[in-house]
Amino acid sequence: MDALDAIRTTIDETGDEYLAEYADRIIASVRETLCFNILAATPAEIPLGVSRIGGEPDVPAEFTWPTDDGGNPLAFLFQLQLSPLADELLLVFAGKEAYPAAVHVERIPTGTPLVRMPSPKNFVYPSFYAVGDSTKVHELFATPHLLRSTLTHDIPRECGYQYEELFGDDYDVQDTYGEVLEVVAPYGDIRYGGHYAGYHDPSEDACEYHGLDESHQENWQHLVTLDSIDDSFVIGDCGYFQILELPDPTGEPAKLYGGMESS
Repeated sequence: MDALDAIRTTIDETGDEYLAEYADRIIASVRETLCFNILAATPAEIPLGVSRIGGEPDVPAEFTWPTDDGGNPLAFLFQLQLSPLADELLLVFAGKEAYPAAVHVERIPTGTPLVRMPSPKNFVYPSFYAVGDSTKVHELFATPHLLRSTLTHDIPRECGYQYEELFGDDYDVQDTYGEVLEVVAPYGDIRYGGHYAGYHDPSEDACEYHGLDESHQENWQHLVTLDSIDDSFVIGDCGYFQILELPDPTGEPAKLYGGMESS
């Protein structure tokens, strides 16, 4: 059974005939996504260009370290090898403030020569990287940890235009669809692609942040999310750090919006 058949079967198994009427539309909304999970053991020597969280970034020698609007260096968070979805290495950087966050994404084509670049001495980790209220960085990020990726599929979460495109104002299916989400929605310590999540619609905040009108909301896409991992590392109230992107039709760099989401 392939992934799409499995999703359809999950819908059928709810026994909700009303939700079943939406099955074709739900299947049509499916997006591929990569889920990354932290490996328990990390070797003493880590090859360049592999997926990992923490440590120093692998970048071209001429790479210019990203900064926020005040010129403060951003912190390197993690890097993801995106094969088979893309032939590139995705690196994510963020500033101290958790919401909204200064974020930078670097896409490096596979095969590009890389060096491991030390972080600037005056960079500051995001606030959610600290242990409790202290300035001590969580051990998960003080040293690099390898990530293992799994290709899977995602359906729209219960927020934003993607959900509204499926059901409009039909709230009769909301509870049963939530049950389907619990079964089929992919989970990883880090998730790339697929659909964005939100306790409300994050595309509204993204438009407000960039001074855009609401007509742009439907064009925002989920880029990547770092989730609360376990009881030892919790983002906010068991929340997550999510980045959305707005592609530019003229080929200019995409607009980014990042921030912590927490109940």
